[in-house]
Formats: sequence, C-alpha cells, structure tokens
Amino acid sequence: MKSRRDQSILVSVTAALVLIGLLGCGIVPGIETPSLEQPSAGPPAQVQIAFTSDSTRLRPGECAMLAWDVAGGSWVELDGERVGHTGQKWVCPEGTTTYRLSVGAGGAIERKEVVISVDGAGRAPPEATAMPAVTSEVTVYRDLEYAGYTLGGVEYALHLDLYLPEQDGSPPIPLLIFIHGGGWFEGSKEMCPGETFARQGYAMACVDYRLADGFAVCPVELTFPAQIHDVKAAVRWLRQHADVYNLAPDRFGAMGNSSGGHLAALLGVSHGVAELQGTGTPGVSDAVQAVCDWYGPVDVTQPPPAIVFEDDPCTTGLGYLIKTYGGEETPYFYWTLAWGTFLGGSLTDATVLGRAAQATPLAYADAGDPPFLVIHGERDGMVPIEQSALLVAALEDAGVEVTFVRLPEAGHGYGGPGQEVASEFLDPTLAFFGAHLGGE
Repeated sequence: MKSRRDQSILVSVTAALVLIGLLGCGIVPGIETPSLEQPSAGPPAQVQIAFTSDSTRLRPGECAMLAWDVAGGSWVELDGERVGHTGQKWVCPEGTTTYRLSVGAGGAIERKEVVISVDGAGRAPPEATAMPAVTSEVTVYRDLEYAGYTLGGVEYALHLDLYLPEQDGSPPIPLLIFIHGGGWFEGSKEMCPGETFARQGYAMACVDYRLADGFAVCPVELTFPAQIHDVKAAVRWLRQHADVYNLAPDRFGAMGNSSGGHLAALLGVSHGVAELQGTGTPGVSDAVQAVCDWYGPVDVTQPPPAIVFEDDPCTTGLGYLIKTYGGEETPYFYWTLAWGTFLGGSLTDATVLGRAAQATPLAYADAGDPPFLVIHGERDGMVPIEQSALLVAALEDAGVEVTFVRLPEAGHGYGGPGQEVASEFLDPTLAFFGAHLGGE
C-alpha cells in the first residue's frame, strides 16, 4: 500500500513563504521556494508561473507530486515534454533530480526549477516497521499503519508515530493523541511534541490524516468528513492495541493545534455520531476522556472573521485568488482558502454550508462530553480568539467542564515547530491532563 506522506498543494512563488505560518504550522516541512532561471530577454510581464513540489526531500522509494499553474504563454514543457498550462505529475526519483518547467511567450522562454533530493540514494527503501528507536528514555515507534483509503483506484496507508516514556514494568499509562495543524491541507505527524510529553510520563500518538487537496479539484475522498473519520480510526486502532504498548484504554486524551485543535474538539464531542465514525477498526470505542484545544477554529459561518472571497478554491487557481484578493495582504484570506478547501467548495454554496454545519463542534456539545481545556492567544491573527470563546460558551451551556486560558501576548503558535512548547501552553496542559488522566 502506498504512503502519501503529503497531499499535493500548489503554491505560487509569492505565496510559498506565507504558507509557512498558515493556521499554526510554524513551518511546512518539505516545501521550499523554487529557484528561478530566466534569460536576459525576458517574456512579457503577464506570464505568471507557479511551479512546486509537495516535498523537496525524499527517502529512497518515496514519490512526490509536482504541480504547476501557468497564466499566459504559448506553450508549456516539463523536462522537454509538452504539457498543459495547469497540471500535476507524480515523480519517483532514484537520486537527486532537477525538474524544469519552461514557458514560451513572445519569442522568449521563462524557466523555473524544482530540485528534489533523495537522502541515501542507491539504498533500498527503508521498511516501515514497529522497531522502536530509543533516545534518552523515550521510545518511538514510527510509521505504524492504522488505516487506509483508496483514491483514483490506488490504495494509500495512514500512519502514526507512538512516543512512549520509560516504563520499567509500570502499570498501563495514559495516552495523548496529538492532531497537527496546517489548515487541514498541509502538515504532518512530524509536527508534534511527542518527546516533550513522553518525558512527562505520557504516551503520545502523533497522527497523519488525509489532507484536503484543492488542486486535485477537492476529491470527495479528501474533503470533510475524511479527516475526522481518520482521527477516529486512529483512536480505535490505538485502543485495540493498548495491551501491546501498555496503554490505559480508559485514559485517552485528545489534543491538537489550530485546525488540529478543531479536529480534537470535534473528536471529543462527537462520540456516537454515526456520520462521523468512518470505517477503520470497527467495533471499538472512539471516545476520549479529556480534550485540549490549542487555538482551533470552530465554525466558519460565525464571524469573526468574515469570508474574503466567494470563489470555489477547488476550481479556481490559487494564483488568480492571490492576485484578485490580495493573498497575505488581506486578513483572513487563508482562513477562507483553508475552510473552502477542507469543506470542498465555495463558502456560499448550500451544499458546502451543509458540510460546515456538520463540521462544527458546536453542533454536538452535550453533558456527556469529556472535560475540555481551551488555550488561545489574544494576538492570534490567523484564528481569532472569538472562535474559542464560541466553543467555550457552547460547552458551558451543555454542562461540560471547561477551562479557558486566554494568553494576552500570544499569537498563532504554541512556541515552535515540533518539540518546542512554550511554558504558557505546556504548564496548563500538563496540569489539565494530570487532573483528568493521571500521569507523572
């Protein structure tokens, strides 16, 4: 079964750096700004080219998606082969390879390049096994396959990494399931503070899930509710294998940042909701016993913020949207882009708004939900703190125990990529899970 570690996402040269900060990513591993090679006699200014890969560093045997979107020009070639002005192509290089996109216009040629490096070229692809890696008393089981899905007739695997503290024959330990951010369309399980929490006595599962893909015209297999289906499948798989890893199946906590915080909250309030269950590992409970939401969005239909554009991001080129609506210069441009891609269309479309109604945790809060901790920075420019206030109010109205931590000086992030967690996030999170799940 293939592993699609990152879904393809087409970004323009001007947008590549902006996406680094989108909805809590901190950084976007694997995406680098492509270099530009242009002859002295340049083409007319109206020619615009976006040419990217969803990964610029691969392990042997892995593949990447090249994507391009060209406005203007009389012809387009990819490595000498004539292609359309917009397209995608999977490439599986055996070694470091340069891919060149050429555009002819007005007697001149403009070229852009993407270089994909392959670490350890010439070696056999490493097997995804459950052999642990132990670093300073933390054991990591990488790439555990918990579910899969089919797209275009091809089967893909979904993986998680499991971080375990030193145990020495201890009783079963509580598990935290971390769901990464990235606007539901980028990011990976590598963006996870697993080691930080394992050193505090918790097991932590860092979960990959299907990423929405607007540049594949938002296939239904990759749009909501695919993401919550995957997260619930991961919970069920972990509970089914609790004995193998010495996990306490009745002490599972969910947490996530930004769009991952949204999925953690939705997971926490939707136990037993049939349309959100999915199919992976049936017959096992997907309930969690505590939820921590770090600055997650909640409901796109409730301002602030208002949506920036009504265009369908699944059928409208990103370059056009940036040019027309200002991209990073326009507050909440990427809020609109992320929600539209996640839900599969224009945020004014009735069908899409129906999905939005299913996707909000506000729709499911009831007195049977687990306790919540919500942490949000008052200076967050990506997801306004009012979104967390909506969630807290809904939980309180339903009689759910909830703690709301407002951080006056914090923006959109929990301290740094991966393992770095600022104390203003870490300390209340540890206190919360310690009170509700136990742990060291």
